Amino acid sequence: MATGQHLTQKQISAWMVGERPSEAIQHMRSCSACEAEVLLFGTTLLDFRGAVREWSRENTTSAVIPGPAIHDRPIFSLNRAFLVMAAAMICVLAGVSWRMQHSPAPAVSAISDRALMSQVDDQISRTVPTAMEPLLQLVEWQRDGHADASEPVSSGMVVKENAQGAAN
Repeated sequence: MATGQHLTQKQISAWMVGERPSEAIQHMRSCSACEAEVLLFGTTLLDFRGAVREWSRENTTSAVIPGPAIHDRPIFSLNRAFLVMAAAMICVLAGVSWRMQHSPAPAVSAISDRALMSQVDDQISRTVPTAMEPLLQLVEWQRDGHADASEPVSSGMVVKENAQGAAN
């Protein structure tokens, strides 16, 4: 806050609710005009509080006025039960109707079932999964089902040589 400037209404309101930054405290100590403004505002608030309390005492009656009863009508009634059952039946029928309209035809379902079984059959009958087929090209297989590790593979991969080849 620059010297020579007074507190704004916002700063005075903040002062009244307890927000008092150090700049505002220093300004209040040195500026009698702002101090007077804060005192006037505080006095006005106190007068207002007193007026509200006095009005409240004068206009409050000691008799308690009963409020409406909470359970004037029964919670469960036959009409309400019929409405709930009718709404439930409508929801069920709408769901069944929608399901019947949007279900695939049995012929289409049978075709897709056969195609799926064919794919599963192809995958199960393979000796090596499709994703591992490129690895088969790296190893030469013998007729008995074992890999032949005595000859290096032509792709440049390193293959363990047998003990006789290592001794040479």
